[in-house]
Amino acid sequence: AVPAAECVLDECGVMCVTCADTGMGNVCGREGQNCTDADVSAESTGDWFCTCGAPYVNTTAAAGAARCELDECTEHAGAASVCAEYGQTCFDTDRATHGTWECRCAGGAAGAAAAQGLANCTLDECAANCTTCAGGVCAAANQTCVDTNVRVAALRDWECRCTGKSPNAGTGRPAPSCLHNECEDDDAKACANAVPAQDCVDPDPSRDGDWECHCAPGMAAHVQAGGPAAGCDAFDECTTACGTCADRGTEAGHACEAAGQDCEDPAPLDAKGNWRCVCRGKATGANVGARVAACELDECAVDCDSCAVQGGVDVCAAAGQTCVEGAKTPYALRDWVCACAAPLAFVTGAGGAAVCEVDECVATVGGAMPGAVCAAAGQDCHDGQRGTLGDYECVCKPLQTGRAVAAVAACTLDECDVAANAAACAAGQTTVGQSEPQTCRDPDHTQTGDWVCVCPAPSHATAVGGAAACAVDECEDAANAGRCAGAAPPQRCEDAHPLSSGDWVCQCGAGLGTEAVAGPAVCVLDECEAACATCENDACTVAEQECHDPAQGLRANETGDWVCRCHAPSTDAAVGAPVAPCT
Repeated sequence: AVPAAECVLDECGVMCVTCADTGMGNVCGREGQNCTDADVSAESTGDWFCTCGAPYVNTTAAAGAARCELDECTEHAGAASVCAEYGQTCFDTDRATHGTWECRCAGGAAGAAAAQGLANCTLDECAANCTTCAGGVCAAANQTCVDTNVRVAALRDWECRCTGKSPNAGTGRPAPSCLHNECEDDDAKACANAVPAQDCVDPDPSRDGDWECHCAPGMAAHVQAGGPAAGCDAFDECTTACGTCADRGTEAGHACEAAGQDCEDPAPLDAKGNWRCVCRGKATGANVGARVAACELDECAVDCDSCAVQGGVDVCAAAGQTCVEGAKTPYALRDWVCACAAPLAFVTGAGGAAVCEVDECVATVGGAMPGAVCAAAGQDCHDGQRGTLGDYECVCKPLQTGRAVAAVAACTLDECDVAANAAACAAGQTTVGQSEPQTCRDPDHTQTGDWVCVCPAPSHATAVGGAAACAVDECEDAANAGRCAGAAPPQRCEDAHPLSSGDWVCQCGAGLGTEAVAGPAVCVLDECEAACATCENDACTVAEQECHDPAQGLRANETGDWVCRCHAPSTDAAVGAPVAPCT
């Protein structure tokens, strides 16, 4: 068998119903395009397509001419550079058509584009959004933004302009000040043209329409907004500064105020120069020359805060005193004084009750000096309460004591207060065995020369007017006296030297012997000498004989043994009785 033939159909190269050339020429060729049949098999028909040649970009269409596009702004270097050189943007309005590029405004600029050339651009930096634009800077300052040159190349030339009447502006920034003095405007000339002429005042230059006309200095203080004020020539000369006023606007100031007075203008709307000063408060006085008044204030006579009479109470009279005014000028306040009633004298106390005193010891009261009675009695005069009379005192001289009010004092003297007397006692002999000195004692302060020095115990010795001899009888000591009295036989205690110690003695009774120092003695009984029941009792003596006691003892066998002896040459003796006649 004969194999079947392999048929091909290149629809770009032949003419057929489904081919690129249907008998009217090749579709792709007519458009200057290339024809491509991707599948030339006979069974594949209508699948050919046209493709654009470089530098166009293919937008293919099956079985038909392709849409060939070219962005002249990217493919045509000249077009892009022309726009970029002037800060514009290149745009190709129809990429399928050659020569359709144009430059458009950029960076906030606005204006009509131009085909194949530069656009006619302007840049309003107040309205646009760009790096050199004003943005909200002017609005934030309550000002208006104006771009004085909208050419694209004219950058940062925008201004912030004041919104009111102020012509001030700031280039590239807000105007530093939008103040405007409306008094410089023509409307404000109405103030100066008024009769009488007035002054224009713009109280707030940052605001418009608030200017005012003010009456000129020296006239009524009237003010009118937006036009002349009325009644400028009617004013109170007491409250206005003018040539005829109380205050002439000079360094001297207000005439009435300077004098401490009030001002009164009886006809402020009519006559001029008729003001006068009137006294202030409780001051009185007449005007002098219809100007400053001659005012006086007697603070002793009226009731006021600075006066002697306050709330109806007379301070001086209440103290038994009289008010005396100092200067009566109204500004010399509280210069009054209360005068003391005689014989009291003023010491201190301006503006209140005075402190009044008199020293009755030196002053003459009622023609005499009260304190003289003290001096006459050799006493001192003291007046401690000098604000009252009759209370001076006569005071005894040192070292005496005693005082009396308005009379001679009864003086007493403790002579022991005299240093020499007290020293004499202290220097005297002290009691034996003691360390304390003698003390001074004055038994009667109304007499003199009776002071005594007293020895310290146990001595009771005293001496008038000098040191005492401080004797101590040691037998007054019960222990010493008891030792003597308790001895056998009982003995008597004797202290023959009371100014010394340890020398007291116990003495035996008469005829019983001698004595012993500081203790009992050893006593003997000489019955010839003693007087006792067993003693000789002068029996021998009467008989002109001699008595002899051989034992002289105190025991029973030693008593009653005395004998009477005859005088020599007789040797006769008798025991206990006289001898018979001696032979």
